[in-house]
Amino acid sequence: MLLRAENRDDGTRFEKEAPGLNEDILGNFASGILSERKVREFVDNLDWSADAKLLLMRAYDATIFVGKTVFKIGRFIVCSAIRLASTFPKTTFGIVAGAILGSLVAGIPLIGFVLGPIATPLAIILGTLWGALEDISDAALRQEVKGEVKRFDSFRTA
Repeated sequence: MLLRAENRDDGTRFEKEAPGLNEDILGNFASGILSERKVREFVDNLDWSADAKLLLMRAYDATIFVGKTVFKIGRFIVCSAIRLASTFPKTTFGIVAGAILGSLVAGIPLIGFVLGPIATPLAIILGTLWGALEDISDAALRQEVKGEVKRFDSFRTA
């Protein structure tokens, strides 16, 4: 099937053939999709800036044309991200804890200016790794992630 997309900002177009994609696979994406109301509630409850929330909702609205069908790929990507964030609470906690720890180090007078740019990303990475290892140790969760990634394999282009 032919995939076509257009960037709404600058009008650039993308066209590529995806040989592994068919109507049955597209129908499979309908399962597990959250309603727009639930996605908006989730995004509204995020402690993010309005600009970041707007970018996320713009990604949610992204569409591609698959053959002659309009396919809301952004909806599937954002819903998958929400589902994975909900499924991986320890990873989410590790990211937040790392960010807080890095911010605390950066806030130390005099040496925080030097250590902050190094300590913050390092703490976030270590927190993410710790949480991910805790979450991934669950075999059922690991299978769910593999299944979610596999759903998008058919969009690979030749």
